[in-house]
Amino acid sequence: MANRTFFGVQAVNRELKILSFAAKVTGTGATADVALYQGNSDQPLSIGATAEADTTGTTVTITLSDNYEALLGAFYTAKNAAAPTHVVGVTDAVASGTVTLTLNTGPAQNDEFYVTLLLKNTSVAR
Repeated sequence: MANRTFFGVQAVNRELKILSFAAKVTGTGATADVALYQGNSDQPLSIGATAEADTTGTTVTITLSDNYEALLGAFYTAKNAAAPTHVVGVTDAVASGTVTLTLNTGPAQNDEFYVTLLLKNTSVAR
């Protein structure tokens, strides 16, 4: 087998963090709890993020436990038919540790959705 280097692939880990999870609104009110999980609800999220939903409004706020340089992309997909269908705005406050998604309608208890965030993980210019 030939010698191979994976520096290009390894660099992606340093430069880009992909944070992807499923979420379920578990409460009501302006600061309703949101359970984040991977795969199914028996596997809680362990990657350092929390979320809350405003069921009296139209937002979901994701709080990041790590520091990142910038938000490169945010993707939202509804999991159940009753959940809001799409994002109409993104408030990028990654410098202070939050990303807020404004949805087309207000989330309600038991709504489920998927979120993927692409985060710049380094301040080194390429």
